[in-house]
Amino acid sequence: MAKVVDIIIYLLAFALLVSIGYALANWIYEYQAWLQTPLFVGEKYVYTTQEMWSFSHIARKYYPEMDIRDAIDMIRAINPNLDPGKMRIGTKVMLP
Repeated sequence: MAKVVDIIIYLLAFALLVSIGYALANWIYEYQAWLQTPLFVGEKYVYTTQEMWSFSHIARKYYPEMDIRDAIDMIRAINPNLDPGKMRIGTKVMLP
Protein backbone atom coordinates (compact mmCIF):
# COMPACT_ATOMS: atom_id res chain seq x y z
CA MET A 1 0.00 0.00 0.00
CA ALA A 2 2.85 2.38 0.78
CA LYS A 3 4.34 1.85 -2.70
CA VAL A 4 1.04 2.79 -4.33
CA VAL A 5 0.89 5.99 -2.28
CA ASP A 6 4.49 6.78 -3.21
CA ILE A 7 3.72 6.27 -6.90
CA ILE A 8 0.68 8.54 -6.66
CA ILE A 9 2.74 11.21 -4.91
CA TYR A 10 5.46 10.98 -7.59
CA LEU A 11 2.84 11.24 -10.36
CA LEU A 12 1.24 14.26 -8.73
CA ALA A 13 4.63 15.92 -8.26
CA PHE A 14 5.50 15.20 -11.91
CA ALA A 15 2.16 16.66 -13.08
CA LEU A 16 2.78 19.75 -10.96
CA LEU A 17 6.27 20.20 -12.41
CA VAL A 18 4.97 19.80 -15.96
CA SER A 19 2.25 22.38 -15.41
CA ILE A 20 4.74 24.81 -13.83
CA GLY A 21 7.09 24.28 -16.77
CA TYR A 22 4.29 24.92 -19.23
CA ALA A 23 3.23 28.09 -17.43
CA LEU A 24 6.84 29.31 -17.29
CA ALA A 25 7.38 28.60 -20.98
CA ASN A 26 4.18 30.48 -21.82
CA TRP A 27 5.28 33.45 -19.69
CA ILE A 28 8.71 33.52 -21.37
CA TYR A 29 7.07 33.46 -24.81
CA GLU A 30 4.80 36.38 -23.88
CA TYR A 31 7.74 38.29 -22.36
CA GLN A 32 9.77 37.84 -25.53
CA ALA A 33 6.87 39.13 -27.62
CA TRP A 34 6.61 42.12 -25.27
CA LEU A 35 10.34 42.82 -25.69
CA GLN A 36 9.91 43.04 -29.45
CA THR A 37 7.09 45.57 -29.20
CA PRO A 38 8.20 49.18 -29.66
CA LEU A 39 7.10 51.45 -26.83
CA PHE A 40 5.80 54.89 -27.73
CA VAL A 41 7.87 57.63 -26.08
CA GLY A 42 6.88 61.11 -27.21
CA GLU A 43 7.55 61.22 -30.92
CA LYS A 44 10.09 58.38 -30.95
CA TYR A 45 9.97 54.66 -30.39
CA VAL A 46 12.17 52.59 -28.15
CA TYR A 47 13.09 49.13 -29.38
CA THR A 48 14.63 46.68 -26.97
CA THR A 49 16.74 44.23 -28.93
CA GLN A 50 15.92 40.65 -28.18
CA GLU A 51 18.66 39.02 -30.19
CA MET A 52 22.13 40.26 -31.06
CA TRP A 53 20.73 42.58 -33.70
CA SER A 54 22.66 45.29 -35.46
CA PHE A 55 21.34 48.56 -36.84
CA SER A 56 20.92 46.88 -40.23
CA HIS A 57 18.60 44.21 -38.77
CA ILE A 58 16.48 46.86 -37.07
CA ALA A 59 16.47 49.05 -40.20
CA ARG A 60 15.32 46.13 -42.37
CA LYS A 61 12.52 45.27 -39.94
CA TYR A 62 11.16 48.75 -39.23
CA TYR A 63 12.02 50.60 -42.45
CA PRO A 64 11.69 48.03 -45.27
CA GLU A 65 10.61 50.67 -47.79
CA MET A 66 13.72 52.83 -47.26
CA ASP A 67 17.21 52.40 -48.57
CA ILE A 68 19.08 50.41 -45.92
CA ARG A 69 21.95 52.92 -45.69
CA ASP A 70 19.57 55.85 -45.16
CA ALA A 71 17.66 53.96 -42.47
CA ILE A 72 20.90 53.02 -40.67
CA ASP A 73 22.09 56.63 -40.85
CA MET A 74 18.80 57.79 -39.28
CA ILE A 75 19.11 55.25 -36.45
CA ARG A 76 22.75 56.22 -35.86
CA ALA A 77 21.86 59.93 -35.78
CA ILE A 78 19.26 59.46 -33.09
CA ASN A 79 21.50 57.07 -31.08
CA PRO A 80 24.90 58.82 -31.06
CA ASN A 81 26.12 57.15 -27.85
CA LEU A 82 25.19 53.61 -28.89
CA ASP A 83 27.91 51.36 -30.30
CA PRO A 84 26.21 48.92 -32.68
CA GLY A 85 29.00 46.41 -32.16
CA LYS A 86 28.28 46.22 -28.42
CA MET A 87 24.51 45.81 -28.55
CA ARG A 88 23.23 42.98 -26.35
CA ILE A 89 19.86 41.65 -25.29
CA GLY A 90 18.09 44.45 -23.49
CA THR A 91 19.79 47.29 -25.40
CA LYS A 92 17.34 50.11 -26.03
CA VAL A 93 17.46 51.74 -29.44
CA MET A 94 15.53 54.88 -30.26
CA LEU A 95 13.78 54.76 -33.62
CA PRO A 96 13.09 57.92 -35.63
